[in-house]
Amino acid sequence: MRLGKHTMMTKQINFDHMLLDMGAPNQKQFFKNVASTLARKTGLGENSLLLKLVSQEKNTPSAIGNGVALSHLQFSEIKEPQMVFVRLKNSIEAETPDNLPVDIFCIVLSSRKNTGEGLQLVSSLSRILSDPFLCDQLKCLRSIEEIHSMMNERQIIRRAA
Repeated sequence: MRLGKHTMMTKQINFDHMLLDMGAPNQKQFFKNVASTLARKTGLGENSLLLKLVSQEKNTPSAIGNGVALSHLQFSEIKEPQMVFVRLKNSIEAETPDNLPVDIFCIVLSSRKNTGEGLQLVSSLSRILSDPFLCDQLKCLRSIEEIHSMMNERQIIRRAA
């Protein structure tokens, strides 16, 4: 698994953490891997992250279609929103609206005090990731830089439309 901190500079989308080719045989192990990695990168508690991921998935499945899942987690310790992009090495089965397995998982971490900012980011990500062509490209690109370039290109096209 390659890890990288990379910032996508646009007005709306700014991935603070990008994790490529994360391995996990199932959703449960995936959540454990994500919680462990994000705990090291963000300083949030691993158990707290894991409990929120599992709880949210149980209450509101995160899959939005096209092999993409999008989750919004709120923490009192978060001052500024953080966005996470995870691409799985192999897709995992999940409850999805189109019955496609998930291989891209985006997470918005935001403050409990400022829910509006986190929700705006979730909304923006959802709109961008509703493009099946973009999702297919994100699954094939090899590097953080290529993903960064593709996301920026799509956001510029969406803003111009």
